[in-house]
Amino acid sequence: MKIAAIGGGTGLSTMLRGLKRISPSITAIVTVMDNGGGSGVLRQELGMLPPGDIRNCLQALANTEPTMEALLAYRFQDGALRGQSFGNLFLAALNGMCDTFDEAVARMSEVLAITGRVLPVTNENVQLLADFDDGVTVTGESQIAEYKKDLTRRIVRAYLSPEHPAALPACLDAIREADLIVLGPGSLYTSVIPNLLVSGIREAIHESDAVKVYVMNLMTQSGETAGYTAVDHVRALFDHGGEGLFDYTLVNDLPIPPEAQEEYLREGAVPITADEEALAALGATIPPRSPRRCAIFTVKPPPPAFTDKHTKGFFPCPFRPKPKTSCAMFRSTAPAARGPRPTACFYTATRSTGGRSASSRRTTPLPKLFRRAFSLSFDHVPPEGAAGKRTFLITAPEKILSILEVFGQESAVSHHINYGMLETDCCRQSFFRGAFLAGGSVTDPDKRYHLELLTSHPSVSREAFNLMLEMGFAPKDAVRSGGYITYFKQSEAIEDVLTTIGAPLAAMGIMQAKMQKDMRNAVNRRVNCDSANADKIVLAAQEQLDAIRELDRKYGLDTLPDILQETAMLRIANPESSLADLSRLASPPVSKSCMSHRLKKLLEYKGD
Repeated sequence: MKIAAIGGGTGLSTMLRGLKRISPSITAIVTVMDNGGGSGVLRQELGMLPPGDIRNCLQALANTEPTMEALLAYRFQDGALRGQSFGNLFLAALNGMCDTFDEAVARMSEVLAITGRVLPVTNENVQLLADFDDGVTVTGESQIAEYKKDLTRRIVRAYLSPEHPAALPACLDAIREADLIVLGPGSLYTSVIPNLLVSGIREAIHESDAVKVYVMNLMTQSGETAGYTAVDHVRALFDHGGEGLFDYTLVNDLPIPPEAQEEYLREGAVPITADEEALAALGATIPPRSPRRCAIFTVKPPPPAFTDKHTKGFFPCPFRPKPKTSCAMFRSTAPAARGPRPTACFYTATRSTGGRSASSRRTTPLPKLFRRAFSLSFDHVPPEGAAGKRTFLITAPEKILSILEVFGQESAVSHHINYGMLETDCCRQSFFRGAFLAGGSVTDPDKRYHLELLTSHPSVSREAFNLMLEMGFAPKDAVRSGGYITYFKQSEAIEDVLTTIGAPLAAMGIMQAKMQKDMRNAVNRRVNCDSANADKIVLAAQEQLDAIRELDRKYGLDTLPDILQETAMLRIANPESSLADLSRLASPPVSKSCMSHRLKKLLEYKGD
């Protein structure tokens, strides 16, 4: 699914961290009207577009090491750069190297290996203006927020100077090609609406057949939307973007933790309320509460395809089993209108470990474990001691549906991860433990370091990859023989993964193998180094002896200076000694460099 997310500020970047779980085809369209803080300084000093909101979105979609992410967010504490972030300076440097700002953003995207792409809504240097109901016009995003802090003042109209700047063509293409368009969350007048004021953006949204959603802020914002309700937000967007700009509005209806409310109250912010009657007057209807954690207000009837395309259920672990493993696995055949009856089977493979097979040992307690987990019994149990793969079948449709409901699945299997079951760290650890048992493997560390998770479903592989990133890991992915793998090549990463999924002994085994390998390598390096040095000593000594014999044959050693004559006799007497040994045997002893200089002189005499 292709997603176009439009906004700015911290709201958009926060949402992007969640959206990249859903799809890698994300285009973030970001406002560039900021003139405050570090971005405002760079904009004034360098004449560039403000980098702050762009940098936040790049960080949200980045697939980098934690150190790199911390570096980009670092703000200088002292000197002329005080308050400025390193990420802003990085983007400013790229902007100086590139012809256009969007090219600089693309270069930084490559460096950070982001999921999807980030685009400035325009390359033109524009200012945001706002007309207030007291007749005052304020220029600049930060100045508008400051003037609006007086709750008696309301913004009548927001616009740009110069008006109607050209949108980046790539932004318009992303909107036209999107399956889902998301507006917000973020500051209403300074992050969301400015994008609608760029020429072509709102027209492209209206013309798109995508599902369009406005994600409303949890709280009002001092200086912008103090005293605003959900209706006020919708009206403001329709005033600037046209009626019917979006299909859905998402409004939080869960209680906000008291500690968070206290912090917001200190800033003068309160939860946004939804006036149902006023929304109805706008043509909005309120459907039954969604099982998800928000209420949905529809502004116009939803497209027929929305339910089928965007609200499918999730199945937690559709990883396919690796052949010749001894772990128990589960698979389900979804009910069909015509064809074979739906079947769920639990099975084990047939790898033998000598005497009694691993399959037999694992499947003996399986019926009891199944009853504890699902309060159900198998419809078919293989005979005890049966050879080959042992399969435990469920054929009753009501039992299959009961099992699927445990996994958050109501009907047919959809190959996606159920994030609702993975909200805590322990749940995520358990998920990857099962994923590894289902489709994982670790290569013998004596040969190479490699751990992988294999699945036949690209959506599951992508979602598992992103989930790994959120847990602090840095995996790689690839496609191999029709299968999709998420893998690690570094021994430290493999150890961390194994420890996380509850296999510390296996992690210790890899550590031990690594230590032994490192020790062997160190010994080999030392031996190879000593051997090479010995060879060098022998070759050098042989060359020196050949030169001395040649000098003796042609001229006689007594013709040499006394020091060189003594050195020549010393080498003849000690043909296998190293340079250090010869230096100690000299009378009086000399340094290695001195001895080396004398031997080189002998070679020069031979050449002459």
